[in-house]
Amino acid sequence: MTTTETLANAQEFLDRLSSGEYPDSQALDSVPLVHDWAVIPGDDVYRIGGIVALSSDARARPRIVPLLAIDRSGKWALIIVDDQVTWWLLDDPLPGGLPVNPADVRRRATTWVRRWLHGA
Repeated sequence: MTTTETLANAQEFLDRLSSGEYPDSQALDSVPLVHDWAVIPGDDVYRIGGIVALSSDARARPRIVPLLAIDRSGKWALIIVDDQVTWWLLDDPLPGGLPVNPADVRRRATTWVRRWLHGA
């Protein structure tokens, strides 16, 4: 279960993205690279799944996590994983993946976070 602190952090990140702030290359330097990823629509929030390479010496593993925001051209995703709000650096998606509207991803994520934080 996602903690209140994690959800508050998610809200802060979403607010910054909504005001036009985006991750710079330094913020994305040490984040996991995700291969063969796909966005998965949900009733409440989108999710993203992919093969995550944590470091060059670690074995890659599949993960599916809540997706808060995505920028295909910037090659990043904002996600919640292991009770942390963090970035993924996106490599190539799975072929034939569904197109996704980044504004809809953020809108749903904001609604989802607010509902769990404030019961709204």
